[in-house]
Amino acid sequence: MKSQKIIIEIILFLIGLLALYFGVYKGATLVLNSGEILANEQSSLARWENRQNIVQALSEKVKETTFKEELHLAMPKSENSAQFLKSIQGAAQSSGVAIKNFSISDSSSLSPSTSATSSDDIQPAELASYIVDLTAVSNYQNIYKFMNNLEKIKKVAQVNQINISKTGDNSLTVNLNLVVYYIK
Repeated sequence: MKSQKIIIEIILFLIGLLALYFGVYKGATLVLNSGEILANEQSSLARWENRQNIVQALSEKVKETTFKEELHLAMPKSENSAQFLKSIQGAAQSSGVAIKNFSISDSSSLSPSTSATSSDDIQPAELASYIVDLTAVSNYQNIYKFMNNLEKIKKVAQVNQINISKTGDNSLTVNLNLVVYYIK
């Protein structure tokens, strides 16, 4: 019995030693692994931040390119008054407005624009313009829609004069004088 007790104590002692050995070893391994995991996570975070910076830079470039494309649509390099007439007719048709008169006249050239800083920027050019006079007839709601649709046309234009008069019980006549700009 005494020998069995001694054998059990030796076995328990060895189990304790093994538990202590593996506990310390595994603990040290865990600490080492934690440091390695932390370094990997920091590296991953740095790569993620770098990717975010790249995505943000690309997003800014897309916005800049989109702005330049929209500017070239709004300020074309030729008069192209026929295209503007089509835009006005489209705005009138979708609003239920009848265009009664439409005339275009030339305007004087404007001063040169400011100089550009890089080859991607818009180069200095002389701005030119033409004047559009039009008369539209419809009811108040349709005239309102028409004016909103005109505002959405992607052209650089300025309203010089607008006259609205009542021509019937439910009818209005709008006389518009617009200056439309383009790059010469």
